Amino acid sequence: MHRLQVMIHEEQYLWLKERAGLEGKSIGQFVREAFEKLRRDAALPDLEDDPLSEMIGMFRGGPPYDASVRHDDVIYLDEQKN
Repeated sequence: MHRLQVMIHEEQYLWLKERAGLEGKSIGQFVREAFEKLRRDAALPDLEDDPLSEMIGMFRGGPPYDASVRHDDVIYLDEQKN
């Protein structure tokens, strides 16, 4: 474990102290658990679980239809010809 010293405002410290106490935890334990929750929530989603990942590679790119830039032109190409 690494020791970390952080400066926080008085009202932040009082809030941390109160919240940690309500949960029966030390401030350090409370902060570590909050950090872990933040880290889990910020993790990149697995593409296999994303239904939109099935669209990867569906459209051809390059001129004149660079799908990453002119996606509406590629998606609605048939409608525009009518």
